[in-house]
Amino acid sequence: MMAKAEVSRLGVEDGGVNVATKNPNEIVVCSCAGMVPVKRLEMLIKALALISEDWPQCRIIWHHLGDGPLRTELEALASHCLHTNVKYIFHGQIPNDQVRAFYLQYHVDVFVNTSFSEGVPVSIMEAQSAGIPVIATAAGGTPELVNASNGLLLALNISSEDVAAAISNVITEPETWVARRLASRRTWAELSNANINYKAFVKRLKAIN
Repeated sequence: MMAKAEVSRLGVEDGGVNVATKNPNEIVVCSCAGMVPVKRLEMLIKALALISEDWPQCRIIWHHLGDGPLRTELEALASHCLHTNVKYIFHGQIPNDQVRAFYLQYHVDVFVNTSFSEGVPVSIMEAQSAGIPVIATAAGGTPELVNASNGLLLALNISSEDVAAAISNVITEPETWVARRLASRRTWAELSNANINYKAFVKRLKAIN
């Protein structure tokens, strides 16, 4: 008997992988989310502040892609909390093709998602297509994409200290995160490749009819 429901996954196009050489004296963090309460970006800012205190010799660069009603508040918090060894850039709202172009242009060590609620995040799919390992909370369908092989999956109810500890692992275990880069790209290829997923979806619809 035919199942009443089936899973047809979303996907993202292949934007390519950045092969630039990593600067060993810095860590580049990226987030991509609306600046709204559910994304808990203030937690990420406070985590970066903790890391900058623990690792004063390490230059930290944080790129945030996205905009929203909390932007002014988050900019003020970043200005107040983040130390001089942290550079932060709020890029504002940019279209998906420019997100993929950003990942191709800039080396990113880790993508971070601190959200309290998600579906199956396209933002994580895009990061994984670029071979970027992911630190994310177990919100919604995120555990389908993120695991110990391609990043770190955190509990839903976490603190800034938890996020700081996870990001610090990128500094203390660099070889592990090189392997996670490769695994992240494989996850995209296996689960989130739009070219494969959408063709399979169309084929399934034709079979039903």
